Amino acid sequence: MADSVYSIAYNKYDEERRHVYYKPLAAGGIFSSDFVRDTMACSNGAIYNLYEWPFNPEDIYFYPVKTEAEYESMMTDYEDCTYASRSSVADSISDGYLVISPRTNSSNWTMEFQVPDVLSGTYDVCAVVLPRTVYNASDRNFRPCKFTASISYETEDGVEQTYDFEDEVQNDPYRVDTVKIGTFTVPVCSYGQPDAKVHLTLECSISRMESGRYNREMYLDCLYFKPNREEK
Repeated sequence: MADSVYSIAYNKYDEERRHVYYKPLAAGGIFSSDFVRDTMACSNGAIYNLYEWPFNPEDIYFYPVKTEAEYESMMTDYEDCTYASRSSVADSISDGYLVISPRTNSSNWTMEFQVPDVLSGTYDVCAVVLPRTVYNASDRNFRPCKFTASISYETEDGVEQTYDFEDEVQNDPYRVDTVKIGTFTVPVCSYGQPDAKVHLTLECSISRMESGRYNREMYLDCLYFKPNREEK
């Protein structure tokens, strides 16, 4: 108990170790005097009377949402490109990744993905982009890809809407890079529904004059919606 406790929702196969609470009796711990007013002993445990609730939504249900790009079932549309899925075993890569290649040297491709199981709330919308060295360690084409993005979603009235993120973004070609596309508040929960209500579209945005500075080919690991603690 002095080391850690976990709730009944804990799953030992969860790599992010959600529902695990370390040093619960130490200052700031969930069973510390910072939160617990008094305790009532019961036949199968204890009931804690609290001064205040020690959990935030990110601790118990408002989790990051990840869409693996290499799964073809996650792709809903694409234009001016070809794609291939590759597997990879590495600590910083989630099983595999998608290689998006332009149809021609000057094609600015578009790729749309569904993002299922999104809760209502504010997320930092990100794409995890890999360096080309994950496939060929001797590759020295360290030019980033530059792209824009848009998100489609449903309103509370069931009306489909699309929001275009304002900024162009690019990845760091020397590392596994979680590129923040922007922050967006999803108005409606679609968790557990058979059809995803949220879709994210990436569009390469490299002009002909920029071709020498950027690379239109992208190695995409996943789309990552990270709960934003600052905007509720």
